[in-house]
Amino acid sequence: MKKNILFFGALVGALLLVSCSGGNKKQAVSSVSSEELDNASKVINYYHTSLIVLRHVANAKDINAVLGYMEQTGKVPEVSPIAPPKVSAKDTAELMDPGDYFNIEVRQNLKQSYRGLFSARAQFYDNFNKFLSCKQAKETAKIGKLLDENYRLSVEMSEYKQVIFDILSPLTEQAEKELLADEPLKDQ
Repeated sequence: MKKNILFFGALVGALLLVSCSGGNKKQAVSSVSSEELDNASKVINYYHTSLIVLRHVANAKDINAVLGYMEQTGKVPEVSPIAPPKVSAKDTAELMDPGDYFNIEVRQNLKQSYRGLFSARAQFYDNFNKFLSCKQAKETAKIGKLLDENYRLSVEMSEYKQVIFDILSPLTEQAEKELLADEPLKDQ
């Protein structure tokens, strides 16, 4: 009886050692080259930079506050001219010149979208400052035109943001798949 228990214990111990040690498992060969991994990483970094910049460049809360102020009639508190929120020159330069990790068509579309967004944003805040000047001069005809123009520019900025997200989202998703291709916990 002691021999059977000892034999059974030795067998269980051996099975545990074999199952925990990994046995003869071969290492999975990476299906993605190091250049592709580097490009995928750059795409994701570009996307994160875009998120940070877009949050500050075309912040819906700020834009709605400006439009709300412009809509008010009658006696309202005076505000001084405002400048658009600052954005890092390094980030702006990176976004305006996407690297060769994007194909040429994507790079061109991103450049056009960011150029349009930055231009619309600058015009939006310029119009607001003109609005303040017109309000002091009591030029009501110009005030209505500036409000209408800023509504158009706010929609334009929103559309540019959406285009940028539509371009980057599938590329970022693909890049994440490439980076996680050999990761055993990728589904989680």
